[in-house]
Amino acid sequence: MRLKFVVKSDPVLKDLAGAHKRFITRAKIVMGRNAGITKKTVELTAPRDTNFMAEHVEIDRFDDGLGYEVGWHAEVFIAESVSHEFYPPHVEEGTEWTPAQPSLGPAHERQTPVVIRGVRRIMEDMAEGK
Repeated sequence: MRLKFVVKSDPVLKDLAGAHKRFITRAKIVMGRNAGITKKTVELTAPRDTNFMAEHVEIDRFDDGLGYEVGWHAEVFIAESVSHEFYPPHVEEGTEWTPAQPSLGPAHERQTPVVIRGVRRIMEDMAEGK
């Protein structure tokens, strides 16, 4: 006869796996929503000399759906803009001769805390069983 103590973790691991899937699903929704809001904010605040910057803001979503980049693609400006130059960095940051006219930076600063609050809310809701 043996005396043994058995600890079975399967139910706990299944609960964790399910919780992880629920968290990821919800986090993807938060990221998608905020990617669109960030893009729209940049479009609305971009300088309007030619509208080219405002009309060519792009979202690149990460493959896992848990992140995104908003901005401009240099190759589009080089191929399609009147100047055939990638000028958004000069507009965003200014130059020796022109003041900065940022739109991307302020949109990022505005939206980052919203993303963080959204992810925290997911974690709080899940901790409460929601």
